[in-house]
Amino acid sequence: MYLHFVMYKEGYHSCLIMKAFYQKLARAFLIPVSLIGVASLIMAIGCIFTDAAIIKIVPFFASTPIQYLGNWMVTTGVQVLHNLALVYAMALAFGLAAEKKEYAALGAFIGYFALLKSMNLLITTFPNVRAMFPETGITTVLGVETVNVGIMGGILVGVIVANLHNKFKDIKLPMAFSFYQGTRFVPIISLIVLSIVGQILPFLWVYVQRAIDAFAKVLGSLGIFGPFVYALGERALIPTGLHQIWNTIVRNTSVSGVYTFASGAVAEGTVAGYAQYLVEGLPTNASLAQLVSYYFGPQIPMMLGGLPAIALAIYKCADADKRESIKPLVLAGALTAIFAAISEPIEFIFLFAAPLLYVVYSFYTGLSWLLCFILGSGVGGSNSSIIGLFTNGFLRPGSNVWVVCVITVLEFVLCYVTFRWWIIHFDVKTPGRGGDYDDSLAFAAEIANIDMSAAKPEASAGLDTKNPEMLKAQLIVRGLGGKDNITETEACMSRLRVVVKDYSLIDESILKRTGCNGIVKVSSNEIQIVYGTTVTLIKKTVDKVIENS
Repeated sequence: MYLHFVMYKEGYHSCLIMKAFYQKLARAFLIPVSLIGVASLIMAIGCIFTDAAIIKIVPFFASTPIQYLGNWMVTTGVQVLHNLALVYAMALAFGLAAEKKEYAALGAFIGYFALLKSMNLLITTFPNVRAMFPETGITTVLGVETVNVGIMGGILVGVIVANLHNKFKDIKLPMAFSFYQGTRFVPIISLIVLSIVGQILPFLWVYVQRAIDAFAKVLGSLGIFGPFVYALGERALIPTGLHQIWNTIVRNTSVSGVYTFASGAVAEGTVAGYAQYLVEGLPTNASLAQLVSYYFGPQIPMMLGGLPAIALAIYKCADADKRESIKPLVLAGALTAIFAAISEPIEFIFLFAAPLLYVVYSFYTGLSWLLCFILGSGVGGSNSSIIGLFTNGFLRPGSNVWVVCVITVLEFVLCYVTFRWWIIHFDVKTPGRGGDYDDSLAFAAEIANIDMSAAKPEASAGLDTKNPEMLKAQLIVRGLGGKDNITETEACMSRLRVVVKDYSLIDESILKRTGCNGIVKVSSNEIQIVYGTTVTLIKKTVDKVIENS
């Protein structure tokens, strides 16, 4: 029995370690994801200036300066999208490194080229190894003919180098080799290890590729329901923060399609496919609706229609005397969805108060993707905000943008009617209805609205009540158990992610008074606090409080 207990304890501990790793990995994914979004936007704007159909409408765009500007923007964006594997390798190494992150990024750069050249040597020396792969299984990356491991190769390099960096960044070597010790050793060990990995990976990648192809076939076999299942899975992962990993795997591999173009170019995944489409037009084996079926366009109806409708329903269901108090909370959440395409501020308002309602919401999200695909929407791109609607919809010929507009109206009606009925019928404790949020309404809108009168007199001791921004950060630190209890802080798009020593020291009642939209306990020592798009500024102030206290 004791042995079983020890094995159970060790297994549980391993699970916690793996969970923490995946959470950190999910955070690291935000670096390349944000870069992809910006690069895609730059490229989309550039294509507006160079598109022949648009030039017919606006002849001025045919001028040399405008054409040069457009081509420059397209070239800038496409270089990022065509080299995503290297971007992910360096970004993940940087994001996962404990400290001295720049050396990890350099190690990833060196390691990625070592991987490519090592696999190149293998397939050019041994024809039987090359024969293991189909024609599309061999590609040229950054001038090197190699096994087509795609973005997964970059992810692998980033994770390996980050672990090498964290292990060897402080290594001590004998006096004769002391010049190479510490962080200087990281690129060296990365070069050696990834060269070895390059000799092994092709033999393993055959099976990985088969697994990816199997996943692609399953999703493809679902036909029109493929995008629905994908969107449903993404929403299900939102509370865990792991949805970025899901998105990366689907959108950047053959899971979301393999597209061939008239020029002979072959693109795996909707991200690479859409980028190539902007350069030379539609692929020969897919319609525009098929090309964008797993991209961001089908999410627009929820960002512009569904989430604002939910915010309005929450506002209308609040007690009459509390509506003005919660208006900033729901308005900020709605505007964040419309202009920044970030859904968490609204989602976390009702996620824990009504989990079944979140399931319904996830179904409506999947419905948006399903209808966009069925009705032939060609709105793609990496931006699901109102900006994406214009750059990849209204300003892109053949996008059938009317489909997205109609579905947006439909989602608004569905979400508003459903949420208002559900909240009232089941007496869901959303803001303004007597729930936990009502205790922190004064904190919900803006930093400047913090009111210490709701706190006990002794609670304000040592707090900077004259500086609302600093006060908020001080309350966050206090709610997290004090600076000595905090080991790591990180900001993603909408969440403050914190690793603590002792979770029992966290006072959620204080944290709720800081205007957060939700609190997620990730593990026994990690917590996520949802603040919305201001989270980066909040993190900087929190770090300042920790440093100066």
